[in-house]
Amino acid sequence: MGKAIITIMFDDNSPTIYNEGFIRMRPLGLVGNHAVITGNLTNDPASGLITRQQMQEMYDAGWSILNHTRLHKNLLNEDDASVTSEVMQGRQDLIDNGWTRSKDDFVPPFNSANEHTLSIIKQYARSCTAFLGPDVINTFPFDPYRIGRFGAGTNSVFIFKSWIDRAIDRSGQFHIYFHSIADPIGYPYPPSMFQEVMNYIAMKRDQGLVSVVTVNDLMTNYTARKRYPNG
Repeated sequence: MGKAIITIMFDDNSPTIYNEGFIRMRPLGLVGNHAVITGNLTNDPASGLITRQQMQEMYDAGWSILNHTRLHKNLLNEDDASVTSEVMQGRQDLIDNGWTRSKDDFVPPFNSANEHTLSIIKQYARSCTAFLGPDVINTFPFDPYRIGRFGAGTNSVFIFKSWIDRAIDRSGQFHIYFHSIADPIGYPYPPSMFQEVMNYIAMKRDQGLVSVVTVNDLMTNYTARKRYPNG
């Protein structure tokens, strides 16, 4: 096991998750995670969305597919019944598609997690990834319902490398989040920069300094969940 544990996340069904993310990571031997909006699942390659077939290929290659709800609502604007429905329906859709490894790992849309929504999420999920802050290195053992993440945004490759090095120095867990991989139009992260970040992670892995795992692996093998028996 490397000194740092890295998880690489995508969300929202962008076709670039497969066309850029998966295709670039696979030759490097890197696995990732996709938090899927299950209400947007499609078999149509012309839909402008990642397809079920592509997601199945990713799943078969060892990726985790996480619950990002069925309809992608801001849970902070919903009543308890709606929050419960969104979490439960997304989970059930993953089961129905056979993507069960991370059916209990939850990513709330729009980072919509507060103490109240978490009290509901904890009833149907074993983890929650949403939290941003000035220091996003998760130190073991950490609360699985408050997994901090580092959004790609407009951060330079240099900044990415510095955070990866920081995770190594702290023997921590670093959760990296990309929305999509494309030349910049708001959220997308440029493919060339994405490739540089992945190459750096692969190099650090080959040096024995990091392990790159899925969220399922993280929850199964690396978190001290007994510290939080009731969430």
